[in-house]
Amino acid sequence: MNCSGYKASVKRWRMPAALLATALVLASCIEPTSTCPRPLVLDRTGELVRFAPGGPANVSNLDYQAKMKVTGLQCGYVDDLLTELEVNMDLDITARRGAANKTGVAEFAYFIAITDVRGTVLSKEVFEVEMDLGSVGEPVTESEGIWQKYQFLKGQSGGAYRIWAGFQMSEHDLAVSRDLRPD
Repeated sequence: MNCSGYKASVKRWRMPAALLATALVLASCIEPTSTCPRPLVLDRTGELVRFAPGGPANVSNLDYQAKMKVTGLQCGYVDDLLTELEVNMDLDITARRGAANKTGVAEFAYFIAITDVRGTVLSKEVFEVEMDLGSVGEPVTESEGIWQKYQFLKGQSGGAYRIWAGFQMSEHDLAVSRDLRPD
């Protein structure tokens, strides 16, 4: 996609917890600057609550709930002209199995969108996830690595962009996640 001299590609990978801990220690040495796009979780889409189909929207019918947060960001130019920027973003998704979940699996999708500072969506990718859950009520965290490459016109900067993450939701999911978040 090419929009006002901007082009980006987005890919993801999963990282085992031990490797993630090492990566986070190393990443903590790198301070994001105005060169980096600003990573954000989109307000109403950062938490997902799903109930088993056909039942009431209450705790006894909870299938699972999940929450995401950005845990790391590293970026740097890869060319001498300062027109190509690589960005690595770490996203943690923590899910809890509900009493109505019989399979021990949560299936959902999340998105990564790139906007300019005005909020114009320049790129959006949706990623499907099948997450193995633990015992009822026990949190399980999975780390997703997001790799992005930006190409700018000379004089542009990654600081003029935002990286938005969130669960891909229906209107029903949004209403449930907003109004019926079990604790």
